[in-house]
Amino acid sequence: MAIKQIIWKHTARAKYLRTTRWYFDNMGLKAADSFMRGIAENVERISRQSAIGKREPLLVGHPEDFRSLVVHRHTKIIYYCDTQNVYIVDLWDCRQNPAKLKIT
Repeated sequence: MAIKQIIWKHTARAKYLRTTRWYFDNMGLKAADSFMRGIAENVERISRQSAIGKREPLLVGHPEDFRSLVVHRHTKIIYYCDTQNVYIVDLWDCRQNPAKLKIT
């Protein structure tokens, strides 16, 4: 199986940076590093096996086949794939109201 290229959408990248900064400011370097490593390891897993995440039930009905993978305590990566790429569209805090999950 070919390794797919990872493409971060702007919103997902911004949430990643904001969340990493929050961990650093509020929990310290060790927690921020743990968060970053967890994301990086799981993004690598997704690039090698894109069907590893479950179909995201909150996004049924979209043309893309959105999948999600819980990657850190309260965070899941939401993504979709084509034949060559994996598009990371959101880092979702699972503690939020599910009705707020909107992909544009």
